Amino acid sequence: MRDPLVVQFKKIREAHKKTQSEIESCMKIPLDSYRHIERGRRPLPDFRTGLKQWVKDFVRCVEATDDERKQIHYLLSEQIVLQYSFLIEDQ
Repeated sequence: MRDPLVVQFKKIREAHKKTQSEIESCMKIPLDSYRHIERGRRPLPDFRTGLKQWVKDFVRCVEATDDERKQIHYLLSEQIVLQYSFLIEDQ
C-alpha cells in the first residue's frame, strides 16, 4: 500500500507543475532522492529524524496553497496517531 502522504506530495507537485529535479534542487537533497520516495523505493524521513523540516521544505518549494498545507498536516496527524497509538492503549 502506498503512503498516502507521498501520494499527496506527488499530487501537489504535479498540480504546481514542478519536476522532481526542481524539488530536489530547491530542497537541497541528493539527486534522485525525491524520485525514489515518490516511487516507494525510499521512505520519508521518520518523525524523529527530520520529517518536520522535510515537509516544511517541500511546502515551500512547491509553493503549496493553504488548503494543500492543511491536507498535508491532516495526513501527518493521522500517521502520528497510527504510529504511536500503541503507547496509549490499555495494556
